[in-house]
Amino acid sequence: MKHYNLTVDKEESMIKRVNVVDVGSVKKISDTYQRGDVCKDQVDNINFRDHEPIGAGYIAAWLKRCGFEAEIISPRSDVISLEEALSGNPQVVCFSSLTFNYLKTRELARKVKLAQPKIITIIGGYHAASVPQEVSREVIAGKPLFDFVVAGEGELSIDGIMQYLNGQLSQKDIGGVVYRDGKLWANKLYRFDPHLNPVPLRPKEKMLQSRRYGLYYPAPSQQSGVTLFVWSRGCPYNCRFCSSKRMFPCCPKQPPVLYRQIGDILQEIRFCQKKYKTNFGFSVDLNAPGTVRDRDHGKDWLRELCQAVSKTGLKWYAMCRLDVDPKCFEIMKAGGCTQIGFGVESLINPLKSQTNLSIGAWRQKARDVADQLRELKIMSKFYYIFGGIFNNQPETAEDIKAEGEQILAINCDTIRISWMTYPLYSPEFAQLKSLGQLEAGGQNYSLMSTEFPVIKVLGFTPEQLQILRTQIMADFFSPKRYGPHAKAQIARVPEWQQSFLEFDEILRRQFGQGWSGK
Repeated sequence: MKHYNLTVDKEESMIKRVNVVDVGSVKKISDTYQRGDVCKDQVDNINFRDHEPIGAGYIAAWLKRCGFEAEIISPRSDVISLEEALSGNPQVVCFSSLTFNYLKTRELARKVKLAQPKIITIIGGYHAASVPQEVSREVIAGKPLFDFVVAGEGELSIDGIMQYLNGQLSQKDIGGVVYRDGKLWANKLYRFDPHLNPVPLRPKEKMLQSRRYGLYYPAPSQQSGVTLFVWSRGCPYNCRFCSSKRMFPCCPKQPPVLYRQIGDILQEIRFCQKKYKTNFGFSVDLNAPGTVRDRDHGKDWLRELCQAVSKTGLKWYAMCRLDVDPKCFEIMKAGGCTQIGFGVESLINPLKSQTNLSIGAWRQKARDVADQLRELKIMSKFYYIFGGIFNNQPETAEDIKAEGEQILAINCDTIRISWMTYPLYSPEFAQLKSLGQLEAGGQNYSLMSTEFPVIKVLGFTPEQLQILRTQIMADFFSPKRYGPHAKAQIARVPEWQQSFLEFDEILRRQFGQGWSGK
């Protein structure tokens, strides 16, 4: 393996300043949407969100806790300048990247290296965790573009790398999994204990302006500030379309899901409420804490958590599986939860949903859950995934139409329809690539968001597939189908009226017609 001298010159002082850069985890809202026209370039604008980058925030907070000067660099769009990335004269620049924004991250890293070759660059996030060898082979002027590639939770490695660069720690003692020059460079895998999580840094301008657009309570205009929360880390499931097992791998003597202390969670909530006046929280956990199969953190722990959170007055959103114990919904309601999202994935393909139920039973479960939440006065949101491999063959347009018909039969409050995008390392991605079933041959990472049909469908262009998805969503939220549901929900829960009225305006901007028919 080729090695480069990365230890800091003593005359230039030890490493102190680190910038943690996130070029944008969410695509910028389109100008046409902001003007009130029907949006053409981003079909799912009804679910647009704008908030602080929680992953970068935790890394920056951990670095500060370890004694370094650290700042989050994250613009309000997916465009970031070299001047922003190098603000404060950092000695190290860390990048966090998903797959769809990796090309922009890579370009910014190139600019950084060309401007200041001595700066140490580190990259982490889901893309780095998915294909660390590939990312670590990126070069510029014959040297690594990224000096270190962190595959997994960044806290485990970032402090160790800093100490290594300062000559305070040997390579073999660096925690986590780190790649360099296409090779495994450090391998001391052990999951990060979230009990040690600090209160993350929060970029002031993000917190004061952040919103969740779509159907939420409080409504967007009533949200004085929105913050993301992480109650736990990891997932006990192994869905084929998800990279969580790469980011949070199972380790000996550690459970698949690791939980934070309730006191730390409350500290974070109160910190954000006091400093930024936040009144809405959005949990990014893959499953609401205490709702997955866990010996020590089941409904009793969830009840204790929700009793504590209820005292803060925070309203919040969380995600669950459809097959969770319904008693959890009552507990979450008492804790201030106003909406629960469910990864339904598919109502015609049980392989997507990773369920042991028959597809008929899975459909009925979806209907039952929507009914249960309606009775509890909790908003329901269902997530569907179009496309993918079905019976070892790519799905067809007829499959997508059939899925749409099933979606229209479910009486939930709101939906999101995404396109299947398998992880780069998965057998499914390799199969589709070998068959020529991926747009741009699977080489254009910027297409690999869930908003673009990267998997080809015979006889349909990507534009035609987007139109098909838009039509299904327009039918779901149409005045004839969705109007009576919205009016009934307002009558049931009068405080939701503003939420539904603002959602009506969002639907009109996207589809030309809202649920009210105006």
